[in-house]
Amino acid sequence: PVHPPHPVRHRHRLELVMRDEDGGGAEIPVQPLDVQPELRAQLRVEVRQRLVEQEHARRPDHRPPHGHPLPLPARQFVRSAVKQRAKLQHPGDPRDPFGALAARWRGIPFVPNVTGLGTVFLGSRALFEIGRALYRVSLGKSPVVFVQNEDDREFLVSKRVLLAEQLRLLPGSGIDTQRFAPSPLPGKQDEVVFLMISRLLRDKGIEEYLAAARRVRRTRSNARFQLLGPLTSDNPTALSAAELQPFIDDGSIEYLGATDDVRPFIEDADCVVLPSYREGAPRSLIEAAAMGRPLVATDVAGCSAVVDHGETGLLCAARSSDALADAMEKMLDLGPEARQAMGSAGRTKMVAQYSVDYVIEAYRQAIAELT
Repeated sequence: PVHPPHPVRHRHRLELVMRDEDGGGAEIPVQPLDVQPELRAQLRVEVRQRLVEQEHARRPDHRPPHGHPLPLPARQFVRSAVKQRAKLQHPGDPRDPFGALAARWRGIPFVPNVTGLGTVFLGSRALFEIGRALYRVSLGKSPVVFVQNEDDREFLVSKRVLLAEQLRLLPGSGIDTQRFAPSPLPGKQDEVVFLMISRLLRDKGIEEYLAAARRVRRTRSNARFQLLGPLTSDNPTALSAAELQPFIDDGSIEYLGATDDVRPFIEDADCVVLPSYREGAPRSLIEAAAMGRPLVATDVAGCSAVVDHGETGLLCAARSSDALADAMEKMLDLGPEARQAMGSAGRTKMVAQYSVDYVIEAYRQAIAELT
């Protein structure tokens, strides 16, 4: 059976609250980012759980209109924030509409960040219509909605989900380029290590990665394929341990389990892979590029914004294990010098376009407009 070689640890996505010293000390929730010493020093970041309840404390008798109660998740969201006080709210997961509904109910300004459109917009027409309706109700009146790539912005406008004037582009959640510092490729002459960092979900391309690894391993014994990410059962597209086990048994895949620090694993890899069906701003690719690793990814929303084909990595067709295998074989054929050059170009791009400083400034501007 599948057993990670080290304890599985879960990174909790907590909200960050920026203390606005110039604005009277109001605590303002911003994008969920990794809590790092540099950010704490710069912004005096305080970790908080979900929040909304200042309005509840101020207007304890206020209730939603008769016949239109908030859904249970929204009521739970509000109750969980009783001890918090906020002037402006941001959700833990912007794709969950209930935080937005709760904020609207209480009249609290709301700054959502759509970190990716997710399964709801990749599924059936009926599911799409439900998702569009929820987005319209929860985000339709928000004056500022951040999105993380141009494809998502165009999609939301063309499908009449949100208005163009609401949407602003952010380069993901930003990357701390000092914490994710560049390092030389491993440089082993007899092997090249490919690494996929992801939850084991089908819409992340996990099945294509497994099949492509098996194909490449048949003819390229110097190629190793690693997989880093938690097995989960709380998603209908999740891969099971039983489905993963045959690829471990035949040597196609090395399963590394899960971790709260991906940097040592990226350092040991020659190339990082993400064959996802759609992304917002793929964190694993951004972190790997910041550390100077060439990338292989699918030519889809999100991934194509991070990877410049032929310069910082290679793009291939989505939902095709053969296309992915071809791209990884091409990466093998490039040789160590070309791979290092791609990694260096990726690092340069991350510093120039994906720095967390840019994200913080964008939030400051939005906060200034709404408060």
